[in-house]
Amino acid sequence: MFIVACFRGWIRALCLSAIALMVFTACADPGFVQRVDSAPQIRSNRSYTVQDLVSGKAEILWVIDNSISMGPYQNELMRNMDIFIRSFTQTATGADWRMGLISTDQSEPPYIGFMPSDRLDHTSPDPVGQFSSAIRRLGVNGSITEKAFRPIDIALTNYPDFLRDASELFIVIVSDEDEQSSISVQGFINWLHTIRPPGSISTYGIFEMQESGCGSTQFQGKRYGELMRLTNGLTFPICSRDYGNGLAAFGADIAQKIVIPKIYLEVAPIVETIQVLYEGTMVKDGSAEDGGYWMYNTEDNAIFFHDLSFLSGSDTATENVQVLFEQVPPPPIEN
Repeated sequence: MFIVACFRGWIRALCLSAIALMVFTACADPGFVQRVDSAPQIRSNRSYTVQDLVSGKAEILWVIDNSISMGPYQNELMRNMDIFIRSFTQTATGADWRMGLISTDQSEPPYIGFMPSDRLDHTSPDPVGQFSSAIRRLGVNGSITEKAFRPIDIALTNYPDFLRDASELFIVIVSDEDEQSSISVQGFINWLHTIRPPGSISTYGIFEMQESGCGSTQFQGKRYGELMRLTNGLTFPICSRDYGNGLAAFGADIAQKIVIPKIYLEVAPIVETIQVLYEGTMVKDGSAEDGGYWMYNTEDNAIFFHDLSFLSGSDTATENVQVLFEQVPPPPIEN
């Protein structure tokens, strides 16, 4: 009936086209299914200022338990905070850093660092005194349901200006109890990756360890242990008698990460397609021994520059470094 109707009057041409399409499709594939051999490649092309590359911007977010048992540990932090500050500022000279402090009680607002009126950063005349004063205000009258994941979510959502473009986020959690938010550890990490590229987030923890001893490396808190394992975090026991060395190690690690010029990529690249251009001129990849200037690191999904001698200008705010690559195609959608 379809073919008969096709030859009636004004619809003849339309139907002949439809029949031709059906015949072509049937010849190409008896099952009438169109096959696509490969997904189209998506090419990423983004420019970064040289200032973004070398600025060394960092946000350091402290989450400190303020339940009633935390008094002695807060005192240790205040006594040794100057060691932490010196540890990274002496190495990361000129780094543009800022710090913020929130508690493990999700009902409480931030204690310092989130508003223009209480900024705690590299321009502060007395960062140690300011931070210690904030810890004293935080006190030990918080909720007995200690959380870090949910308070971090609330603070960074309600105060979006705390995080800046092209900066790295360092999260330091201090607690003598395990994390008790309703969100899963992996869910929290996934959320963090929506606000920062994975490689630009680092975690640190001062936690309660197993009762077998203060020097034990086994976490009593399983959720914090999982967070540290999945993010390659650094830790030391909350009952340690040497907060100075532990905090110095944290500071040195932060400094080492913010002084290396790098560009974090938003999506996964096909590695062999990555190209870096400076003011339109190709910048050679590879090690210094091979005459290269940069290398791609899969784990951090970042381009690390080990030599900046290719930079010729002085206006870091306007000169551009351009990164081009083809994205890894998404997995096929199964019907």
